[in-house]
Amino acid sequence: MLGFRAAADLAAVTEELFRLTEYWQLVSASAVDRTRKQAGAGTPPSTEWTTGWRESSTAAQASVAADDGSRTTAEFLRARLHISLADARSRLRLAEGLLPRQELAGEPRPPVHEELGNAVAAGEVSARSAGMAVAALARAKPLCDAALVSRMELALTRTAVDHDPDFLARIAQRWLNAVDQDGTEPSEELLRQLQGAFIRRPRRGLQHL
Repeated sequence: MLGFRAAADLAAVTEELFRLTEYWQLVSASAVDRTRKQAGAGTPPSTEWTTGWRESSTAAQASVAADDGSRTTAEFLRARLHISLADARSRLRLAEGLLPRQELAGEPRPPVHEELGNAVAAGEVSARSAGMAVAALARAKPLCDAALVSRMELALTRTAVDHDPDFLARIAQRWLNAVDQDGTEPSEELLRQLQGAFIRRPRRGLQHL
């Protein structure tokens, strides 16, 4: 029943809502991880008086979290949300880099990747694009100073806002090539596989090396 323009507008609104939902997936995964770790830290249960002494609701929730039967938060999320383990790990990894943090004393700190995190929170960047950017930034961080990493983050964020993930992947690779022009050192296994001269099967009367 929709015309082309109306259908396109509907698709755009739906995509924006989906990206906002992805952000709240990160928020909720981070909250589960934080509260689960607190519960597993062995904090003694508190008590409160109503019509008699009993454990508080907070302590009861902590006991449930500590006995959820999962070794890691990712495994718990997989079982509870019926998602893949890779998806659960991806959400936790993104949450760690994109969401605000807290000091040990409770003081708030900005996200590790504040510019990118703000774009994801606003629904301007999808979780897939954010994951690609975070992975590229992690590879670049040991190879350059903080100022260059910040420039790279800003550039990748703007690219992710205006373009699709495929284009972002090419831009991220260009940044990595510029940061590390010599590339990574080959492993011993890769050297054994590729280094040297190898006699191949003759083709059309020619011997190939």
